[in-house]
Amino acid sequence: MRDLVLAVQKELRRALGQVHDRDVIILEDEDLLPESLGYPAIGIKDGPVTWTPETGRSYDQGLTVRITAMVALGKQGEAVVDKAGALALAEKAQAALLGNLLGLAGYYLAQPGPEEPSKWIYDGKRDIQRKTITINYRRERTV
Repeated sequence: MRDLVLAVQKELRRALGQVHDRDVIILEDEDLLPESLGYPAIGIKDGPVTWTPETGRSYDQGLTVRITAMVALGKQGEAVVDKAGALALAEKAQAALLGNLLGLAGYYLAQPGPEEPSKWIYDGKRDIQRKTITINYRRERTV
């Protein structure tokens, strides 16, 4: 999972020009945002991992990565539906990752997973609108 999360961060930093590299971060918890975070921002969080036995010591492993797009609230509704809003930013992140195996050995699938509705949060300084999507990866793994 470690290599996957780091590869996702690198790809999103490359693909999302409207977000400063320093604001594409790996989150310890989706509800604990660093005070230094600027907006718009992308948070990356490891998700569940599944193991399906195959032959011998081989497994088919499913790995989920959660991507949270965050924008500061402005005028009513803009943070959700504006071209620079949370929905649009989440869609751009998703487009950068779907089908993209990130150059990682053994991976053979990168597909969309469940999405959460956009949500208002307060980060201790300002009002934020966020949208969380998931990307499900699959790889063959021998242990």
